[in-house]
Amino acid sequence: MPTISEADHNPARPLNYHHHSIVMNMDRKFAFFAASNTDGNTWNPIDRKGGFKKDKKLKSRYQLGDELYQSITGSGGKGNDFDQGHLTSFQEVLWGEETDLQRAGTDTFYYTNCVPQHGSLNRGAWRSLEQFLIKKGADPNELRISVMTGPVLLRDDPYFINVVNGEYIQLPCAFWKVIYYKGMQGLQAVGFMMSHRDLLLEDGTITYKKSDVSDRSTEVPEDIFMMFPKATTYQVSVSFIESITKLNFYSRGVQFPYQRKDTREVIYKRIEVAVPRGLEDTSFVNAPIGYNLENISL
Repeated sequence: MPTISEADHNPARPLNYHHHSIVMNMDRKFAFFAASNTDGNTWNPIDRKGGFKKDKKLKSRYQLGDELYQSITGSGGKGNDFDQGHLTSFQEVLWGEETDLQRAGTDTFYYTNCVPQHGSLNRGAWRSLEQFLIKKGADPNELRISVMTGPVLLRDDPYFINVVNGEYIQLPCAFWKVIYYKGMQGLQAVGFMMSHRDLLLEDGTITYKKSDVSDRSTEVPEDIFMMFPKATTYQVSVSFIESITKLNFYSRGVQFPYQRKDTREVIYKRIEVAVPRGLEDTSFVNAPIGYNLENISL
């Protein structure tokens, strides 16, 4: 798992779930990161069920739940404009024995694994990265990947437009993902990021002026977000993610195919895939995928 080199806020001890783990930021009440493993050889989908709840292993005051996600926000008094966004996704952990599947899926529905995400995010490319890398980039004989996902928690993050239980909540505006997989040249890792800041600003869900909810204001940090002009997925170097998150990712013997200092937009394209009759429910390993992701360096 990543290590935290510098932190403005205290990290909690890792919370270990079935097939994934989470390290919480005790002050921000969001995760520093979630880390999961996926075994494509034993992956098996099940129906997604459940709703988010707080984890009793962590004191309630260190995690945000319904008090945030059911709050009213946005212009015109409409309901909130963001989803309960999984960090470790439900589908990502569905592997192992039959008894593992429901337990692993259920374990993703804790608020410790949840961050507000705008409903209009480009979910296609973001949520399809792990499956794409397994099928297109990983060694077909060892279909295993490790995925690290988290929000970018900045000191100058904007405020949620409403006070929640007497608190001013700063919302993260960017998210990152680092994926480890075995490629033809050995262990490799690639990084991706996306931002929903402009969408939240347009909807009036966030404000950089704390005076909108109190008397103090902060400046808008334009430098990072100028690199992510669209609410879509970008490939970035792992070292860039390290520089803005203050996390250190495992690098011993790891190759990093993407070394550029700029960002590259990932293009999501739906494609028609013919599935022979009788193979509609074929295994994850052999099933074709109905999309392509372009502009990725693996």
